[in-house]
Amino acid sequence: MDIAKLAELGIRNLHEVFGRGARGETLARGFCSDEALVHVRKAGITNVVDLRTADHNARLSARCAAVGLGYDHIPIDASSTSPDVLQAGLSRLFEIVDGGGFYISCQQGLHRTDIALALYYFYHDDGEIPEMVGHRTKGCLRCDDIMRRVNTMRPFFPGIPEAAFVERRRRFLSRNREFVQDAVLGAGDCVKSAINMSYRH
Repeated sequence: MDIAKLAELGIRNLHEVFGRGARGETLARGFCSDEALVHVRKAGITNVVDLRTADHNARLSARCAAVGLGYDHIPIDASSTSPDVLQAGLSRLFEIVDGGGFYISCQQGLHRTDIALALYYFYHDDGEIPEMVGHRTKGCLRCDDIMRRVNTMRPFFPGIPEAAFVERRRRFLSRNREFVQDAVLGAGDCVKSAINMSYRH
């Protein structure tokens, strides 16, 4: 996956993910031409993951199919989508991210994309901690909605011991504090986290 080649398109909020995929704004907005999507494919993207919910339409799916790109609509948001509906798509999300060559986005490639990657970390692979780039405001990490969604999905993963879940949360919040500090070079940093939010049986 060639992030520099993707960047040539001028995609906003573009970031590499786990060294094997990318995130950014939806390709449905300005990048739906055959020329643009072929460029995406040539950058090493094989699957487009569309996280949009009420703002989703079928246009991007059709355009991806036309140029040989895989497309999956996996609706994810902070609270509106029911946990049952969200759970139905998570196994496919995990499979795609594991395989690499993916482009994952909501409308702006920020908040819902953060939530999707947080769910991947908490409930599938806690090896590498994703950076929550959409939840930084003026040097502050605002992740209450991420942790609320993570907590609503906790009952679907009873195989993860509570101690392991708590440790994952500690590592996730600690590392994202560091990401924020790195982004603002340690100047005027403040962190508002959901460290006290925990799943209650």
